[in-house]
Amino acid sequence: MALWQTLPAALAAGDVITLEAGCDRASDTCRIKFSNLLNFQGFPHIPGEDWQISYPNEGTAKDGGSLFK
Repeated sequence: MALWQTLPAALAAGDVITLEAGCDRASDTCRIKFSNLLNFQGFPHIPGEDWQISYPNEGTAKDGGSLFK
């Protein structure tokens, strides 16, 4: 386990802290880490922002195939 942020103070014996499970808002995280895909309310199939700067090239198939191979 890793913390996303450092703790504001050093811990000593007897200190009490509360940790909350983090979420990166990905459907796979919801399914695997939390077993809660049924309640996932994201949009996993919308393309990211990088499609705006993409360009066609000879090496890739242009058959409209699945993104999830």
